[in-house]
Amino acid sequence: MNRVPTPLRACLASAAGILLALAAATPASAAPTPFSLNDVGEDLCTNFDTVGTANWPAIVVAPTVEFAGTGSTALVDDERPCLDVVPEPRHIEFLAYYGKELVDSHTLPFTVQESKFEYAFELNAAEDEQITHVTVAICITDDIIGQPEHDCTEPVRIDAG
Repeated sequence: MNRVPTPLRACLASAAGILLALAAATPASAAPTPFSLNDVGEDLCTNFDTVGTANWPAIVVAPTVEFAGTGSTALVDDERPCLDVVPEPRHIEFLAYYGKELVDSHTLPFTVQESKFEYAFELNAAEDEQITHVTVAICITDDIIGQPEHDCTEPVRIDAG
């Protein structure tokens, strides 16, 4: 017994085929990679913190990593003795690499006063390059005589993938 497809069956079969083809052709997006960093000011009572995510888009037109997160400066009030010095200004430093080559960077300043801010931006590479990994660190903004030229926390490395 042969069934002759009705117009409704033909339309449903076509629609199902199109949806299946689209689902197979669309790559799954990787989950954003979380990161967090903190640094303590020279007075031992000022905390500089950042928490965020790095996201490599699933469909790549140009090599891009998207960042979103928050930064904050908080004064600890837990009865610990604080030194009578003003902490050095700091910033969050984002560096994008293609292998060992730096391809893009972005910095966000902290204030020394208690504050909180949100951020969202992208790091990009040239079309013929990729972003293989990114590092995030909290750095002292001003050079201090007698200190290393680039004084930062141990960077967090975030690999593509």
